Amino acid sequence: MAALLALAAALTYGVADFCGGFASRRVPVVVVLVLSQAIGLAGLLVAAPLVGAAHVDRRDLLFGVAAGLIGLVGVFLLYRGFAIGRMSVVAPLTAVLSAVVPVGIGLALGERPGLFATLGIVIAIPAIALSGGAGSPQSGSRQPHERQAIAMALLAGVGFGLFFALLDQAGDASGLWPLVAGRVATTLAALGCLLVIPLPPRQAITSVGAWVLATGLLEIAANVLFLLATREGALSLASVITALYPATTVILALIVLGERLTRRQMFGLALAALAVVLIALP
Repeated sequence: MAALLALAAALTYGVADFCGGFASRRVPVVVVLVLSQAIGLAGLLVAAPLVGAAHVDRRDLLFGVAAGLIGLVGVFLLYRGFAIGRMSVVAPLTAVLSAVVPVGIGLALGERPGLFATLGIVIAIPAIALSGGAGSPQSGSRQPHERQAIAMALLAGVGFGLFFALLDQAGDASGLWPLVAGRVATTLAALGCLLVIPLPPRQAITSVGAWVLATGLLEIAANVLFLLATREGALSLASVITALYPATTVILALIVLGERLTRRQMFGLALAALAVVLIALP
């Protein structure tokens, strides 16, 4: 059951990220974050009482807030990377780090990864280097920003890995309330950032309304699925299977946006996918 929930989370995250990245190419990332965070919060406030919780304490809520704020930074960097780079490169690189970080935290806590997981971590290093190669001619004006997008992808992956690890620390009996606490914090933080940037015209915001709505609802659905997956099984299993989400984002980017990759990058992204799968193996 944990694997199925994590796989559902991966699919949902992939579509949500594509929608958020698409919107971020048309309006500032902060605007997308404010609207999607608020939409997600509304959805959570409806779902949390229905799921129920046997016991919620301050510790659960604090871990939810910490996970939410770090995750918000990760989402900002991811969407910004999507806005200036290619989704088909940014998404897989983010996934590699989001899979490796929880394993690294497990190592620090005394866990020892198996042979496959160790091999996956080793493969992840050249995968990142190859995926960040020079872009194709079709990438046009986005080429000068490719390195920035790759850096943002890697930092976003670290943020997501920490998000997974922190959220797993909330008690199993706390229901969805850690997610609610985290979403309240991220919505307020995003609103604060919105105060210091100029707003785009209302027409621009309206034009991405459907994309932002889908982003908010799908992202929170994915968070719920991931949280349930960690309560059914191990964090390492849930986080690594969830890190397969870029497959959906890449497919949508290739079909909808017509993105193209060099052979070197395709090989690097294939290695990245292999690294994630190896880390997921027992």
